Amino acid sequence: MKMRSLGAQALGTIARGTLSGCVAASLLLAAPALAKSDKECERPRPPAIPDGRTATPVEMVGATQRAKLYMESAETYVGCLDEAQQSVTETARDVKLKRIEKKRSEFVEERDALIEKFNEQVRLYKARTGETEETSTPAPPAPSAPAPPPAGAPR
Repeated sequence: MKMRSLGAQALGTIARGTLSGCVAASLLLAAPALAKSDKECERPRPPAIPDGRTATPVEMVGATQRAKLYMESAETYVGCLDEAQQSVTETARDVKLKRIEKKRSEFVEERDALIEKFNEQVRLYKARTGETEETSTPAPPAPSAPAPPPAGAPR
């Protein structure tokens, strides 16, 4: 009886070893399939940009913060596409590389247009408010600062 249990135990160990060897082999064979796909890359949505001719300082500061977050997400997205491009296997390689390049070029074009639009609105805002070019972003008004007197009012 003891022999059987030892035999069964040995058989179980061998079977587990073979099974884990098969699992390991299948994981090694599936490794290219586990590589990052461009379909896993999350494209960031562009932020809303206020009209610099009518925007308040708070709206412009908020837009600046959203634009910075967008640019960080843009870098992550392009990096993800680069990683996906590097992990493309031989199966349908040309199709995948063209798809990734198309995604990248469309996104970069959209991103550059957004940057230009944002910069134009900042220029309009600064021209309207009289801010200088040295000021990179409009500052929100201080909450405790008294309101300036109306133009032409005695001081």
